[in-house]
Amino acid sequence: MNSEDKGYLNKNNNAVKDNASGWVLTTSFGASIISGMLIGLLIEYFFDINPYGVIGGIILGCFSGYYKLWIYSRKLSDES
Repeated sequence: MNSEDKGYLNKNNNAVKDNASGWVLTTSFGASIISGMLIGLLIEYFFDINPYGVIGGIILGCFSGYYKLWIYSRKLSDES
């Protein structure tokens, strides 16, 4: 393997790493919303406050997901 091949592999490896971090962010954001909704369903079940538990859970899940995205973007900007 010559030096040109090694450079190509490093570029390709960085692309895979960037793509993987994108998937992690996407699934983290989706999981935040889904977990908020499930917690809202539990609150509705125990306190009988339809549909406010699910609505509040989804809103809190969105805030949590956006907060995670904000923290990650701050980490990326500090590395740059």
